[in-house]
Amino acid sequence: MFYNYEIGRFVNEDPIRDGDNWYNYCGSDPVNHIDPTGYARKKTIYYFYGSDQEKGAYRNIKILRVKYNVIKTKATSRKKLKKAWNNMSNDTIYAVIINVHGSPDHLYLEDDGRKPLGLSKYKIKTIDTLLLLSCNAGHLDYWDSNPAYQLWNRHNIRQLVACDGTHQRGLVNITSISVLESDKFKEYCKEPRSSRGFVRYYKKDNGSLAIEWMKSSYNSVYTLLRAVGK
Repeated sequence: MFYNYEIGRFVNEDPIRDGDNWYNYCGSDPVNHIDPTGYARKKTIYYFYGSDQEKGAYRNIKILRVKYNVIKTKATSRKKLKKAWNNMSNDTIYAVIINVHGSPDHLYLEDDGRKPLGLSKYKIKTIDTLLLLSCNAGHLDYWDSNPAYQLWNRHNIRQLVACDGTHQRGLVNITSISVLESDKFKEYCKEPRSSRGFVRYYKKDNGSLAIEWMKSSYNSVYTLLRAVGK
């Protein structure tokens, strides 16, 4: 396909005739899609991870790139993570994955002295789906104050998946992701109970918050995304 910069459009049809307009690029949404071959557009996922989560993140990203365009950020400091977050699109973002350390109180990076990331200072974004792969960041004993809720409450997010327990990779196979009932999870519990696994925060039709629990293990981050309709 050839693009005419003077008129701002392609001069020949999309060869696969995708969508209603065969002369635009990625459905006129280049922020959330790319089409490197001209035959199939890929949606964009932003992936943030700490340096000590790099191996697991690399495996996840390798799987995701079969279907998605992945923009990755290795967060070695709070400043770098905040800058990358703030530089994301101001339009609706298809999906975001955060893979850093967590607790029922805050998210943190091992490289940055475990200081809280300061989520309240991040620019407000509109996100369809956010996966928060951080230990106990969705702990249900603190459902209205944990990092999952902090992100949900500040940003315009349609659905958010977090861990009610310890996030673990590679238990079932090398790419699997799970939520466990570790001693740390039990320590955080106000009363003895079982982990609910991955939990999903989402908006009801009236805009209010609802929370549901999902499975405790998925074969990969891709299957987790599929489970929430992506």
